[in-house]
Amino acid sequence: MRKSENSTWSTNLSHTDLSTERASLGRPSRTLAIGRDILTVQAVFGTIFNEGSQFRRDGSQFDRLFEDGERFRLGSVDAIALHVPGHTPADMAYIIGDAAFVGDTLFMPDYGTARADFPGGNARTLFQSIHRLLGLPDRTRLFLCHDYKAPGRDKFVWETTVVDERPSSTLRRSRRLSSA
Repeated sequence: MRKSENSTWSTNLSHTDLSTERASLGRPSRTLAIGRDILTVQAVFGTIFNEGSQFRRDGSQFDRLFEDGERFRLGSVDAIALHVPGHTPADMAYIIGDAAFVGDTLFMPDYGTARADFPGGNARTLFQSIHRLLGLPDRTRLFLCHDYKAPGRDKFVWETTVVDERPSSTLRRSRRLSSA
C-alpha cells in the first residue's frame, strides 16, 4: 500500500485488509483506491472466511476502483493503473513517472515472485503479468512490497529496474513456465 498527501492506493489486499483498511485509516480525507477486480477477491474471500451478509462485496469500502490502463493524477503528477493479476485476481501496479509500484507481482531478481496459491490466484496469469511489467522501458524503477533476502544476501532491498529484472529473474529462468 502506498500513501500520498491525499490518496492511498493499494496494490493488493489480504483478508485482514478487507475488513480493517478503513478502520486503520479512520475516515481520512484521502481517496482509498484499488483495482476493480477487488470485487472478485471480496466475493471469494467473503465466502471462504464466512464474512456473512454484513460484509459488502461491491467495492463500496473504496472511494475509487481503477480499470486497467486508467490514467489518474496524484496532485500534479500523472499516473497509470495497470492490472497485473496472478498473485490474486485484483493485483495492481502503478506507473508514476519512471517508477512502477508492482505490489507482489515481482520480488528482487535473485528471489523470484509472489505465490499464486491464494484463492483466485493463477501461476500462468502471474507469469503473463510479469511479462507485462518487464515490457516497460529498461530504466523503469520497480518498487517492491516484500523482500525476503535471497540466500547469500544480507540486506533488505526494495528497488530494482526492469533491465536488472529481465535476465536474472528466478521465475524467468524457469523453462517449464516460459512455454506457458
